[in-house]
Amino acid sequence: MTIFTAGCLVIMSPGQNFVLTLRNSLAHSRQAGIGTALGATADDLIHVICWLIGIGVIISKSVLLFNLLKWLGAAYLIYLFTLA
Repeated sequence: MTIFTAGCLVIMSPGQNFVLTLRNSLAHSRQAGIGTALGATADDLIHVICWLIGIGVIISKSVLLFNLLKWLGAAYLIYLFTLA
């Protein structure tokens, strides 16, 4: 429970997600800001859940899983750059 509380406090502190949400709200619309905030919240929730169950330790112990995630991440970045 202590780790969960610490994770929630880190997430609630202003940072890059806050700046991105503010920028999208001001530049586009309220709906864009709400969508950005919901996306950032879902992302943070996934990170906290993975942190709680120790996915980092599991990935660091498995070379195959680490390489698989590394290549999937690289493919995703290539996909994102081709969209722009």
